[in-house]
Amino acid sequence: ADARITSALISLSNTHRSVRAERGKRAPTDSCALPALSARIFLPHPPPCCHLRRKRRRLSMALLRLAVFAAVLAAGMHLGLRQSAPAETGIEADRDPGELTCELGDVGPAAVDRFVGLLRFPTVSSLLPAHADTHVAPERADSFASMLEYLKGSYTDAYNVMELEMVGAGSLTTLLTWRGSDPALLPALFISHYDVVPVSNGTEGDWLHGPFSGARADGDIWARGTLDIKFGVAGLLEAAGVLARRGFRPQRTLCFAFGHDEEVGGSLGAAEAAKLLSSRGVEFEIIVDEGGLIFKDGVRPLTRTPVALVGLSEKVYTTVEVNLTAKGGHSSMPPTDGSDIASQTSRLLAYVAQHPLSATLREPMLSFFHALAPHAPYAVMRALMAHAHVWPLRQLLAKVFVAAGPQTAATVRTTTAVTYISAGVADNVLPQSGVLRFNCRSHPYDSRDDLLAYFESALRAAKCSGATARVHEATHFGQTPSVADSGGPHFAALKRAIQETWRIDGKGVVVAPMLMTGGTDSKHYAGITRNGVLRFVPYMLNSTAGDMARIHGTNERVAEADFLRGICTYTRILELMSGPM
Repeated sequence: ADARITSALISLSNTHRSVRAERGKRAPTDSCALPALSARIFLPHPPPCCHLRRKRRRLSMALLRLAVFAAVLAAGMHLGLRQSAPAETGIEADRDPGELTCELGDVGPAAVDRFVGLLRFPTVSSLLPAHADTHVAPERADSFASMLEYLKGSYTDAYNVMELEMVGAGSLTTLLTWRGSDPALLPALFISHYDVVPVSNGTEGDWLHGPFSGARADGDIWARGTLDIKFGVAGLLEAAGVLARRGFRPQRTLCFAFGHDEEVGGSLGAAEAAKLLSSRGVEFEIIVDEGGLIFKDGVRPLTRTPVALVGLSEKVYTTVEVNLTAKGGHSSMPPTDGSDIASQTSRLLAYVAQHPLSATLREPMLSFFHALAPHAPYAVMRALMAHAHVWPLRQLLAKVFVAAGPQTAATVRTTTAVTYISAGVADNVLPQSGVLRFNCRSHPYDSRDDLLAYFESALRAAKCSGATARVHEATHFGQTPSVADSGGPHFAALKRAIQETWRIDGKGVVVAPMLMTGGTDSKHYAGITRNGVLRFVPYMLNSTAGDMARIHGTNERVAEADFLRGICTYTRILELMSGPM
């Protein structure tokens, strides 16, 4: 087998050299090799020979890719026979633990009513400079104040067994503590937030029901915040109330932190709460925050089985600011050597677009493939995913994820997005300086120094003389998160709670770890948790039907049944995590 694999790889190398040699034989004046723009200018209708040559080249490259895939697959399968995939611990994803009855009784309708009442408060946070003191606009201050009073008056069963502190700027962030019976156990923290993003101006009429109406129609609850993420605030308080009414007392202290400015970075809410807890010497056993959810249609094309994705970490938010310099001058005499700000900018943007940071599979995405492998629709996919840790397949799957689209690509490589460009003072003056900002989301294992090194290399390649790159201060920083252990008892407890309380068409749910590409308030608590953060919200969406667009979008809504099922899931999570783990 080794000899066959070696022979296949040598054959591939020879084929690759042949294709490159054929390319090199083309004369520089070959009309088929002209850049697209030149071809359109000088050859509006390329001769037939060009089409034939292009078809041959495309066929050659397609055959080369097919041969590479076959060789890598053969090598991966061969190595996979020798290297078994890491064994999963805890409850196996394809084992049904048995459904736990979700009985809320008369509490169900009342819980929905309370949730609807919470949704009617337009608690929109703001990052405008004029609102920098609290991240709340003056016209929204009453909404936040009334909402906080509503929580205390509506969720009395939960508030009565907990200690309440209002922290952060303006005392707008809620910190609740349910004291456990065993002080030797480290506490657990459950995070959510009650601020929401605004409704885009001019789109209010596109909502089938008002964005802050809390309307109940077609089995759904409609309002901004149903999905992101007053669902978590209401669900956790309902779950604590359910347990309190049963006379339950946790062994482990359970803390709840509800932020007021998560949507604008959390620097005046969660960050301040985390500083306060850190000053008291508090360390958490585990933290549970928002993040993953349940996909009814699975994760296509890897599986069509319903999947609950749990974020074990999140990408690190960094904004890199690049400062360009030039001689400037009169706009009637622009330089011809490409030293002007516009030329430098175009070369830099082209380089970054054409040379993205490399893609690779690392935890938690390796565990993601291992968890889904038994549920893939085809045997070859199951084999590939089960051996995703083997080197050739590891690189191949990373490339597949990049090619599949922006959402999957973001899970396997650092992304760079231009979010700000500024230059110039007048129409007739060539700029002497320019500023570009790149918002980057990197894996927790990658350092910001590595990111700066990439941009410094890009500036050299783009011939931006005198340019500098630096990390731009941003409110979203927080601390670099760790990657929680998918084989640990905390993930196992969350997995058990999900699988015991969710059934979709009579079948259980696969639970798989993931890397979150967005940020949450948990980044501010990253330095005070011993076992990291688990990110999950117990509601269900259908990505094939376009449900993901409802998050921060028009007609945001959640199914009533999901909200009630979510209360049961949160209740079970609190139970399982309240004792020794």
